[in-house]
Amino acid sequence: MSTSTYNQPDVQPRTADSPRRALLVALGLLFAAAIPPLAIVEGFKLVQAQFGYGGDLAVTYIGGGLLATIAIGLIGVAYNRVRPVTVHVPRWLPTVREGGWIVAGVVVSFVAAILIAVGMQLLDAIPPTNFITAAAAERPVLVYGFALFGVLFIVGPVEEYFFRGIVQGRLREQMGAVPAIAIVSVGFALGHVPSCT
Repeated sequence: MSTSTYNQPDVQPRTADSPRRALLVALGLLFAAAIPPLAIVEGFKLVQAQFGYGGDLAVTYIGGGLLATIAIGLIGVAYNRVRPVTVHVPRWLPTVREGGWIVAGVVVSFVAAILIAVGMQLLDAIPPTNFITAAAAERPVLVYGFALFGVLFIVGPVEEYFFRGIVQGRLREQMGAVPAIAIVSVGFALGHVPSCT
């Protein structure tokens, strides 16, 4: 009995596109998700200054960041309307074993962060700051409160949809899961470099 590729969970039917074209499209999407949001944040700073809030990083972080996130989501939706992509979003509850891995990953991450912070203090190294840390210096409750809510319910889902859904889905059609995940991971990381100040 033969099995078609449609019944296999991780294999997508190949289209007439080539892997090279899929890679170029993915790079174009990653570029489109990096440059316009930067322009939006900079434009928001100019508008913000006109209303007397110039230099208020908390307002820039919340307002500009929210508009930039919406722009990324709209880019994803627009691309998906022009050229539909199969979005790979697994829907299942984790098993007890998977839950253990999740908890272990969180614990290891916290322990690593603490050890790095202690090591930096012992070496008198200056910790790097990013946009959210600088904004929180002015209004910590507002910024961290919005960050918690915004990342969980707005930024996280939009970025997951765009990066994992649209861009990675496009690459998976031609390259398979592993190269798609690797390329999107690098693009996601590079897209967040500008947030470091």
